[in-house]
Amino acid sequence: MNFLKNIFKNDKFLFSNLKPGERIRKVIESYIYPDLQRIGFKMNKSTLSINRKVGDFKQEIYFAKNKYNNSNKVVSFDPHFFITSRFYVKWHKKKYGIEPINDSIYGTRAHYLPNWSHEYFNDWWYDLAIVDNNEIIRVLKSNIKKNGLPFLDLLSDKRTAIDFLMSNSKYYKAPMLIDFAFMLEDKMLAKKILTWFLEYENNIDNKFEERILTDISIRAGLIDDWI
Repeated sequence: MNFLKNIFKNDKFLFSNLKPGERIRKVIESYIYPDLQRIGFKMNKSTLSINRKVGDFKQEIYFAKNKYNNSNKVVSFDPHFFITSRFYVKWHKKKYGIEPINDSIYGTRAHYLPNWSHEYFNDWWYDLAIVDNNEIIRVLKSNIKKNGLPFLDLLSDKRTAIDFLMSNSKYYKAPMLIDFAFMLEDKMLAKKILTWFLEYENNIDNKFEERILTDISIRAGLIDDWI
């Protein structure tokens, strides 16, 4: 009877017979994932995430579970959006002999995405225990389509990723952005990124970690030698 009850859309609290973690996964699998599957995403069996490969990049939507989830009192989760690239790791190791600091292009919580609707998004969490689950599904699907996917696509292109990360003052990403310019064979862009970083670095009291400064120095030399 519980299963039959859960499949009707007028049931406000879906799969309420399950534990919080299992319930969140079931809601995501049943109502959020199908639309994403149609555009190439796959559900991860070990983590509560959905991902796909786009060119040299991997896009991931991860649903973090609240550590305070408890029975049917708190059943909340928080979407995150990540872009990584194993291709960049391999390229970096071939060019410099070592791997980059990590394979991350960028990532953020849904809360920080421009225009993300905060309807039913209480304290940055969607809570299946207190809000009509069908309404959460509705707004979450709309948010992912209108805001999450465009964000992932923006960061899954080297040139638009450079524009976004520079315009959002992500100076610590400068070595990677210069590498993207190298890949695009765009010397003027590489010089622009280097100047952008150095002008900022020369006017702050707190210096960047040594690895970033070393990486910048190496790339500055390559730009100087670029014919």
